[in-house]
Amino acid sequence: MLVGAIVIIAIFTIFATALLFSNPIKLFFGKRFYKRSITKKLYSIAKNHDFYLLNRISLPIDAKVLVHFDHILFSNKYIYCIVDAYYDGHLNGKKEDLTWFYYSPDGKNADHIKNPCHLQNTRINYFTAFIGASKEMVVPFLVVNDSCYIGSETLSEEPMLVHCKDLKKRIETLELESQVPLINPFELEKVVNKIYQKGVNKKD
Repeated sequence: MLVGAIVIIAIFTIFATALLFSNPIKLFFGKRFYKRSITKKLYSIAKNHDFYLLNRISLPIDAKVLVHFDHILFSNKYIYCIVDAYYDGHLNGKKEDLTWFYYSPDGKNADHIKNPCHLQNTRINYFTAFIGASKEMVVPFLVVNDSCYIGSETLSEEPMLVHCKDLKKRIETLELESQVPLINPFELEKVVNKIYQKGVNKKD
């Protein structure tokens, strides 16, 4: 009786594990916890390097304009303004195109969407004006899920596009290799406080 129960439990465990790691289930959980996984990556970077990190920022530029970022990471060299995007299908387009092709996951259907990087550039223009900084200090990232295929030409042309799995490496490489002046820590703290007071949802 006991042996039979053990066998049944073992079979059930194997079946549940196989189901959990099957592609549809992986995609479901990947999408559900996507934003949380990015936050964890950025929190790890901020903690390890003593950087500032703010999440879920909505900056009121004026009465009509509200600029949103999912995360802003403040390092010694740059201010990283990050937006998370999840695409079930595939993306392809050129940097200068106003619209990109958005293919269904099976590749059978195609549609046009607005170039998501153009919107991110618009956000950056408002943001740099808001904090009174040059665009050279700000690094925009549009982070997309790893399951989203992006054409190689698109990736090479648009450096702000990055898959989730590569985000941490991209930031750490920039911090290590970029030969730029360090940001004045007192000025940086002022900027962080300004954004926190104006744009962070204190209820989160």
